[in-house]
Amino acid sequence: MRLTPPLAILAAVACAALAHADTLVFKDGRQMEGTVVEEDADSVTFRKGSIISKFRRAEIEKIIRGGNETRDPADEKLRASRLSPTGDAALDPLRAAVEKALDAVQEKKRGLETAARKVEAPTKAYEAQLKKLSDAEVDVARVRARLVDAEAKLRKAETAAENARVTTGRIPAPLKAEVDERSAARASVEKTLATALQRVEVETRALDEVTDRFQMAADSIRPAVQALAAAIGAADKAWGALAAAEGAGAGTLPWWPAAESSRVLLEGRIVSVTKDQVVLVTGMDADPATWTERLQLQAAGHSLKPGTTALLRARRDGADWILEEVVR
Repeated sequence: MRLTPPLAILAAVACAALAHADTLVFKDGRQMEGTVVEEDADSVTFRKGSIISKFRRAEIEKIIRGGNETRDPADEKLRASRLSPTGDAALDPLRAAVEKALDAVQEKKRGLETAARKVEAPTKAYEAQLKKLSDAEVDVARVRARLVDAEAKLRKAETAAENARVTTGRIPAPLKAEVDERSAARASVEKTLATALQRVEVETRALDEVTDRFQMAADSIRPAVQALAAAIGAADKAWGALAAAEGAGAGTLPWWPAAESSRVLLEGRIVSVTKDQVVLVTGMDADPATWTERLQLQAAGHSLKPGTTALLRARRDGADWILEEVVR
C-alpha cells in the first residue's frame, strides 16, 4: 500500500516545523536546548538527547521554538502597526479581538508542532522503506534488461548452429559449446531475476506495514491541523472586522495592513493579463508558490507579464481594486 497524496502532504506540512531545536528559557536565567514533546497549560514535557523531563509552566519564562521567538519579527511589526492604541476607543475591542485571535493562531501552531513530532519517526521509517522498494524495483528493471540481452545472444547462437546443421548436416563443436554457454547464461540471469522479484515482494510487504503505522500516526495530527485552520479562519474574520471599522475597505483580505488612505501595496504572482484587467494571487507566506488569495484589478494602460511576481500600488474604488502603479 502506497501513501496517498493527501496524507503525504499532511505529513510534509506537519513535519516542516521540526528542522530546528527548541530552547526553554527559565525564569532563573537557565536555558536548555532540545525538543518540546508535549505541553499544556500547566507543564512542558521536554526532550534533551535521550532524557525526557517535565517542567512546570510557572518555572519557564519563554520558549524559543525552532530557533525563533514564539512571535516572529514580522508578527510583532504587524501587531505594533495595527493593534497599538490610536486614541480611537471604539476600535479597542476590535483590536483586542484581533490580538486574541492571533495569539490563538500561535497556540494552535505550537500544538501542531508538538503533534507533528510524534509523526517524525514513522515518517523517516516510511521514507527509508520507500527507498528500499524503489532500489529493488530499479534492480529488477536492470536484470530484465540483462535477460533481454542474454536471450538475444542465445537466439543468435542457436541460429548459427541451425544454419551449420542445414548446410553441413552437423553442428560444429564450437557452435554447440556456444549454444550451451548462452543457454546457461540466460538461465543464470533468469535465476537472478527471480531473486530480484522476490526482493520486491518482501520490500512491498514491509512498506505496507510501515505505511499503516505512519498512517495511524499522521491521522492523529489531523485534529491539530483542523484546529489551526479554524484559528486562522477566526483571525481572518477579526482582521476583517477591524479593517472595515478602520474604513480601509480591505475587509475581504484582512491580513493586509490598512493605511490611513485606501491605497495599499500588493505583492503577488501575475496569473493573467487582459486589456483592462490583471489577475494575481497573493498571500502572507514568504514562498510565492503557496499564495492562494486571488485578486482582480482594473489595470488599463499597465503592462504586466503572466507568471512574474510584481509589487503593485492599488486603491479601492467601492468593490473594485484599481491598479495605480507597478512598483517593481
